[in-house]
Amino acid sequence: MRVAVLTYHSQNITGNDYINNDHVAFHQDIEHVLKAKIDVVSLRQIADTLLGRATLPSRAVAFSCDDGTDLDFRDIHWPHHGLQQSFATIIREVAAKTPRSRLNPITSFVIADPAARRELDNRCLSGLGWMSEDWWQPAVDSELFHIGIHGWDHCHPMLERYSTMGSACSTGPGISDYQSAKKQVLQAVSYISTRVPNPGTALFAFPFGVLSEYLVREYLPNFQAEHKLTAAFSTEPAIIHRESNRWSLPRYVFGYHWKSPEDLAALLRSLK
Repeated sequence: MRVAVLTYHSQNITGNDYINNDHVAFHQDIEHVLKAKIDVVSLRQIADTLLGRATLPSRAVAFSCDDGTDLDFRDIHWPHHGLQQSFATIIREVAAKTPRSRLNPITSFVIADPAARRELDNRCLSGLGWMSEDWWQPAVDSELFHIGIHGWDHCHPMLERYSTMGSACSTGPGISDYQSAKKQVLQAVSYISTRVPNPGTALFAFPFGVLSEYLVREYLPNFQAEHKLTAAFSTEPAIIHRESNRWSLPRYVFGYHWKSPEDLAALLRSLK
């Protein structure tokens, strides 16, 4: 088993070309993967396979997106760059010409705290309510998405509550003991699981992709009865295989680990 997880951010739009628009890149990339005769699996299938509950092809790709903006699921007119097809619309177009067995759900890792989402929307996006949660259930019902856990408030330095921490908030130490784990992980799992029960609530994506040693070594493996998670994902660029630690599974991020179709082709060749 060799799996590459490809990750996108639907709010990353500074133009309408591959290099500067995650929607354009996602559309081309998913078609590239399927044309290469590589099956698309879900992150939950990866976790279940590592637990011995499922079986994956010898090589596969999975897709995820982080932060949970409305652009994951809704087409939106983006300032200066026009109407943007959501990831959901793109998947529907691709699914219409793809056997269902070859295209499994994408996982959207969302931020739980409504107040944090509103503040981040105002400070980082347009302030037009584009970090809502009313699309979560329709996304799951569409069978195109799983909704995963991206922390209670992402430990985001743009939030007033972390204003004194600066960049330290986004470099890992933010979840370093049991109390911070209960807030960022357990509280988030409880909130999201209550609002949208789905296979993705067993999956956690580290805020900013930065591993927390406490979570990886202590909380996630030793408190499973409490948090109910089965896997956690970073943004370390590597291929997942049978010996991978399911509490620190790697993902490739568009714009960082590949920036062109040629880069992606090289990445996919590493699955062989």
